Amino acid sequence: MKNKINAEINKIKKDLYLKAASTYFDRKGYQNFKISQLARELEISVGTIYNLFNSKDDLYLEYLILKLENFLFKLKFLPTADMVIKNQFLGIEKKPHPNFKFFFIIIN
Repeated sequence: MKNKINAEINKIKKDLYLKAASTYFDRKGYQNFKISQLARELEISVGTIYNLFNSKDDLYLEYLILKLENFLFKLKFLPTADMVIKNQFLGIEKKPHPNFKFFFIIIN
């Protein structure tokens, strides 16, 4: 039972640190990203971060996965080109959706 609780606590910590790291990666980029600076901003030790992420590269990979998951989640809820054309034909939508060109490129 104790191991399950610790695993859950570590998962929550990892998610929180990854969220903070995402903001930091967005601001600084990979080259200027410093684990020590992130630890200072989070008011934790560098070792705490390395207990959850093996390296800067590991943390960056998790960041990229998070960004891709967020993008794919948002993409699910955007209208397809067919929906936009149908709505325009029916007069429901007067002008093209701002992402219409994006979807048109993907379809073709």
